[in-house]
Amino acid sequence: MQSPDSHDLDIAESEQVADLKRRLVEAKETIEELRSHVSTSGERFQDDDQIASEWHWEMGPDLRITWFSAPIEASMGRPGSFYLGKKFEELGVPVGDLEKWTRQIEALTAHRAIDEFTFWRIIPDGQSRCLTLSAKPQFGSNGKFLGYRGTTRDITELLRREKDLRETEQR
Repeated sequence: MQSPDSHDLDIAESEQVADLKRRLVEAKETIEELRSHVSTSGERFQDDDQIASEWHWEMGPDLRITWFSAPIEASMGRPGSFYLGKKFEELGVPVGDLEKWTRQIEALTAHRAIDEFTFWRIIPDGQSRCLTLSAKPQFGSNGKFLGYRGTTRDITELLRREKDLRETEQR
């Protein structure tokens, strides 16, 4: 027969085990909720990127493109891999103001930020696309230039809708 102290100890251990099991189940549920949230957030970010016709990119210190987010192909008709390793000026001069384009290349070379530079490009299927580009230079803790991070938005549809609206209002 067990002593009274031994019986109390078994009950206490059983309660502790039950409590640990309950907390383990709660932790598993929390992990699943977090996984679901992360998955949903990631999908939401991808959806926002694609809806906005916006992509993100990075350049190294040599001003060559090192990374592009996925949505570029839908707007530009070429995969991001086409642009990797190239400088902006190697992609051809955009349609329009050569002087304005030259100033932007000079800004990149001088490691200055670019805010909402708007230009037109003709894509492989012959369509004209209006793009707006913003870029922020990146520097290491020692002040060394590391490259750029930037965003490019395809605003072609926005401009077309604004034009249609103006024409409708003029009628």
